[in-house]
Amino acid sequence: MKPETINENWAFEADENCVTLLKIQTKQKTGEKYFRPAGYYVNIQQLFTALVDKEIQNLEKLELISEKIEELKAIIKKYMCTTCSELFLKDFKDRSMSQQRAKKQK
Repeated sequence: MKPETINENWAFEADENCVTLLKIQTKQKTGEKYFRPAGYYVNIQQLFTALVDKEIQNLEKLELISEKIEELKAIIKKYMCTTCSELFLKDFKDRSMSQQRAKKQK
């Protein structure tokens, strides 16, 4: 599964074993974006719990924390409509189609 962007700082990807939280980073010399694993979770709920902790851990003002939590709630609500099984199914279909194309080319 290709990484799914959550916001400008975070993405995630899932496989049959876990859901991985990815920190989006930029190479200074080239400006190219890349993903660095920031945690591995059993399910998407655990991933989003960790995401909330990571996003608010360095915020000191209560107002900023409240704003960040509301922003994250909207993001989480969006993703809770798409279950991990739906993501796995999409990834499985994509891989199956790729395999079928590879067989046809042989």
